[in-house]
Amino acid sequence: LTSIVVDGNYFYIAGSRISGVATRIEKWAIPSLSTVVTNDATDVQGISATLNGDIANTGGENIDERGFEWGTSSGSYPNDWTELGSFGIGTFSHNITSLNLGTAYYYRAKAHNSIGWAYGLEKSFTTVATLPCQNHELWGWAWSENIGWISFRCISLSILIK
Repeated sequence: LTSIVVDGNYFYIAGSRISGVATRIEKWAIPSLSTVVTNDATDVQGISATLNGDIANTGGENIDERGFEWGTSSGSYPNDWTELGSFGIGTFSHNITSLNLGTAYYYRAKAHNSIGWAYGLEKSFTTVATLPCQNHELWGWAWSENIGWISFRCISLSILIK
């Protein structure tokens, strides 16, 4: 080894010299923190939602772990999910369950390489306040003192319990 030259995001290693000329030169990427984007949650229901993220830049090497953090207070993420592997750029998602009805949740995507963890910006969603009818369909008419007769189709379980 005769020299190491750093140029931007790369370093070059020169091998032995013959008459002042390098006989072997290798170019290596210097790893950096990855770039991860938090995308909007989808399929938000009363007790579940799907979190979505995107690895926009791996930082020069594959991601070895990716996932999400979430909680009910902005900036606080007591819950998390990760998966191990070797991941390049692209989208990923995870369905979270056992959520509370009508509750705001805050979340962010995250990705890890040898430099450390990178985090997307925080996003939020609010779960649906009632559960949908399940395994049956209900419909009919009801009287309201305020607005008169109203029609309905599929009552939530929270109304049936009253």
